[in-house]
Amino acid sequence: MVQYLINTMGIFYKKLGYILLFVTTAVVSGCKKEKQETVKESITIPKAVQNQNVDTVKTPVDTSTKVIVVLGSSTAAGFGTSKPDSSWVNRLQNRFLTDNKKFKVVNLAYGGFTTYQVMPTTFITPSGKPQVITDRNITEALRYHPSMILINLPTNDIASNYSDEEIINNFKTITAIIDAQKIDYILTGTQPRNFSGSDQRFRLKTLDDKLASTFKGHVNSYLSQLSSPTYSILDMYSAGDGIHLNDRGHRLIYESFIKHFQQHNIFDFKIIKL
Repeated sequence: MVQYLINTMGIFYKKLGYILLFVTTAVVSGCKKEKQETVKESITIPKAVQNQNVDTVKTPVDTSTKVIVVLGSSTAAGFGTSKPDSSWVNRLQNRFLTDNKKFKVVNLAYGGFTTYQVMPTTFITPSGKPQVITDRNITEALRYHPSMILINLPTNDIASNYSDEEIINNFKTITAIIDAQKIDYILTGTQPRNFSGSDQRFRLKTLDDKLASTFKGHVNSYLSQLSSPTYSILDMYSAGDGIHLNDRGHRLIYESFIKHFQQHNIFDFKIIKL
């Protein structure tokens, strides 16, 4: 009887041991899982990591809008007009907008400039000549990655008594830089000015012809349309100071550019009434 009780108790404790072992294992396993889940939930993801996918796809640069940079002096800067929109540069910009052409015009022109002020930044200026203005010169123009550069320096070099040779050489330096970048360009010819001496006035015609022959296909010439037979400004185009053009004069320059674009198949301008 005693032996029976001993055996029964042994079996009971053995089963109890199994039960305790099972319960302990389950509890420990549950605690580990809960601990893992707690740790997982407590991780804070840095904002830099949270947003890491925002900039992985770069926004494409809008290459559909082309840039035209204008270098020049007071005429290109709009002197002589009654309001800014009447200047030839702003008329051109407005025409692009009207035709839904994606162009941006950047105007770096400044009153009083000669070819020397728009020379490249590395240019060594000869003694007695104006220094390069580095925020309005050809080097600055190239920073805009233009599709075309328009250069309008019609009379100040002659007014400063620079020789035709040095004026042409300055233009050659500028246009060689433009050509090296495979950018198109247009130079304007001269325009009339009421110089007191006839020698200077007739030089306007001489230089205009030299520019046209030196830079073939790249010169927009309108001198004869604005001038008297002695190359002073026709009254109908004069702003009244003997130097600058009025609204009608600026309109004529603007129209001459549109015609030049059409004749040379630039920017796909249609032949329409201006």
